[in-house]
Amino acid sequence: MSRGKTSLALMFVFIPLFFLALAVAENSQAQAQGIWPWTSYRLVEESDLGPLSLRDLEIMRNEIYARKGWIFARADLNGYFNSQPWYRPGGPPWDRERVNRMAEASLSPLERQNISRISSYERFRRGGR
Repeated sequence: MSRGKTSLALMFVFIPLFFLALAVAENSQAQAQGIWPWTSYRLVEESDLGPLSLRDLEIMRNEIYARKGWIFARADLNGYFNSQPWYRPGGPPWDRERVNRMAEASLSPLERQNISRISSYERFRRGGR
């Protein structure tokens, strides 16, 4: 095989592998931040929330806190987030109140707005206003 044909053949092998590696890296980064990482940098719309179950809405809302190191008191949420490879509690369980105050203080205005929107939508879906 001539040098030009070899280079062309290698290009057809390495270019797709490069883009596959990029896709895997993007997926890993998203998984590293949870299912809905965009809730920390994009406003949540009703169209984002409508298809989700009440449990998914609860996880979405609490995922924002979890990214800040929130320590969950409820066993189900604690178990769920502790099973996520990206989750890192902000401190030991015995220091939960201080850690959670710090996590709350670190929320951006957008994250606070998204938490409020998700909570309101949860109440709406439960039949309250």
